[in-house]
Amino acid sequence: SKGAADLYCLDYGRVYNMKTIVFRQSCIYGPFQFGVEDQGWIAFFSKQFLFKKSLTIFGDGYQVRDLLYVEDLIDAYQLAIKNIRKVRGQAFNIGGGIKNTYSLLQVIDILKDHFGYKIKICFDKSRLGDQKYFVSKNEKIKKILERRPKTNFLNCINKMINWQRNNL
Repeated sequence: SKGAADLYCLDYGRVYNMKTIVFRQSCIYGPFQFGVEDQGWIAFFSKQFLFKKSLTIFGDGYQVRDLLYVEDLIDAYQLAIKNIRKVRGQAFNIGGGIKNTYSLLQVIDILKDHFGYKIKICFDKSRLGDQKYFVSKNEKIKKILERRPKTNFLNCINKMINWQRNNL
């Protein structure tokens, strides 16, 4: 469905001469994110720790993702808007890149260290279509807009957790 939406957006922009762009975003995290099991999983994991609730991992937990801090994503949006004539009609992969790549179990360990306690982790079978490894290469946006993620996951996970502590 995401691939179809990408194509519709780009084709619609081409047909009607609109300034469209597609960002194929990786795993976004940051303040103001509540997170649920299927969307915003980093915030969801943190929320489960915060409230000392159990967590279900689908698969073995070794699924790898690159994590993108929300401010890096906003910077990319603003850069694309400023350069819309240059980027219109294109799709860009955008994620935290290889330096912000973690497995689900690694994120759980980071949260365990941060909170200072464990929560119950249950494992269930993998979900259909779940990828074992997804890391955005980010080469196209780096080449065209000279944009790369600036934020390190370990430096900014605290901002999200602190927001959750103060607002949930």
